[in-house]
Amino acid sequence: MKGAPSGPFREAALAGREEISTKHRHLIAPSRFLVLWLMALLGWCCSAGPGTASEDNAHGHPIIDHRWPVNAETQAGIRRMQAVIAAYPANGLTGAELKDTLGAQLDGIFTNCTMEGEAHVALHDHLVPLMSLMSDLPDDPSAEQVEAIGAHLRTFDEEFR
Repeated sequence: MKGAPSGPFREAALAGREEISTKHRHLIAPSRFLVLWLMALLGWCCSAGPGTASEDNAHGHPIIDHRWPVNAETQAGIRRMQAVIAAYPANGLTGAELKDTLGAQLDGIFTNCTMEGEAHVALHDHLVPLMSLMSDLPDDPSAEQVEAIGAHLRTFDEEFR
């Protein structure tokens, strides 16, 4: 082998390698522990959350849905709000009527809420910015203000199912 030491130099190189490997052996065990710890952490992170395995993908692996579950009344209220915003202003509502209609749907969501636990908290965290956007809506809203509400309503499907 070209460049490899031969004769007494080879023996010295091999002896040096053995000395290094025994001298630094204490560094190997912690690195193995670190790898195992990281694998366990990754496994925990990937399995934590609100997800459920609901169906299989094309490769036969379960599809995990990490979105929060919501009750049917909440789902229906959000869908009605999305429809009202999507149809505005062609639906003939004035700005004040738009605000009242959205407010009535939001009131219905809160009134019919049967959710509990972390999903309930996540839903309220999602609805608070919407309430702020709606309360700031003037009687003659700009297209940007209406779009901001629509954009926030569209994020619902990213977080909830």
